[in-house]
Amino acid sequence: MKDPAFYETGSGGDMSLLNNDIVLSSGLFNQVYFALFGGNPKQSTTQDIITPREDWWANELFLSSYPALQYNSQTERTLTEVALNSSGRAAIERAITQDLQYLQLPYTLDVSITSTNKVEIHIKMNESMANETYRFIWDATRSELIETQLI
Repeated sequence: MKDPAFYETGSGGDMSLLNNDIVLSSGLFNQVYFALFGGNPKQSTTQDIITPREDWWANELFLSSYPALQYNSQTERTLTEVALNSSGRAAIERAITQDLQYLQLPYTLDVSITSTNKVEIHIKMNESMANETYRFIWDATRSELIETQLI
């Protein structure tokens, strides 16, 4: 299956273009990227959400008739709330694990605090259709994702 290829701009994701055409991606990067960073870090999904919605981007689009299936990303919120120490790293790992649970695919996760204000997340998908490793770098000072990369 092909999806538009997305990349991080430092202020949210954008579609990749080449000669005015949308670049396509066949891996699971988009699924992982949106699962971790596709929601609003300030609001969880509830039954009484006021428009405009401030939860996960696809709840209203695809799951409006199925409130029990609606989803909310925990990773970005956790990255903005925890201290960058060993207990914060463990909380970030738990949030990522929760956000990727819906994929029901095997993966390996490594979360490292690379400096006083940066977190590096490596996710290796251990699936024959997408044996890929993704790297996400979070800048805690700016409270934003500053880099995404397929390794």
